[in-house]
Parts: sequence; structure tokens; C-alpha cells
Amino acid sequence: QEELFGPVAAIIPFKDDAEAVEVANRSAYGLSGSIWTADPERAEPLARKIDVGTIVINGIPGSDPAVPFGGVKDSGFGRELGAEGIRAFSNIQSFWAFD
Repeated sequence: QEELFGPVAAIIPFKDDAEAVEVANRSAYGLSGSIWTADPERAEPLARKIDVGTIVINGIPGSDPAVPFGGVKDSGFGRELGAEGIRAFSNIQSFWAFD
């Protein structure tokens, strides 16, 4: 139950896809994750079930200024970057003018 950063990979065996999703979601953290597979079509429905802010199939999670980035659970609240991130760090001012 540690949130790992850096060149580290947790490799956990599982008996079927349902157990893989259950093990992944059991973590208190949810910044990002990845699924490595020879069958990306099989991985896509699994990726949608894993409770993380960013998930990548056959790649390393990263960030791009055009795409929202952030975690769930104990890995944070809200998003930065992208349109959603700009709104999160902005204040809206209402302005009225009368003659």
C-alpha cells in the first residue's frame, strides 16, 4: 500500500481478468496505471473498469498539456492541465453594466 514513483513496476499474477481488476482497484491509490498485453482489444474493457485517473495500454502513463491529468482515491482530487484544469484554477467574474 505504497504509492510508487520512478522506474518501478509491480508485477502481480492473477487467474482471470476479473481478479486483475479487483487487485488493481484494491489499492488506496489511483494516479495512473498501465496494462501490458498482446491483445489491446481485450485490454480496453478492462482499462475502463480500473479506478485510476489515467490508464495506458502498452505504454507508460504521462501527461500532456492538452489532456487533463490527476488521480483518484488517495492520489489526489481534481485535474490539472487541459480545459478542465484551466477551469479548476480559474475564478469566474460576473459583470453587469446598466445605463
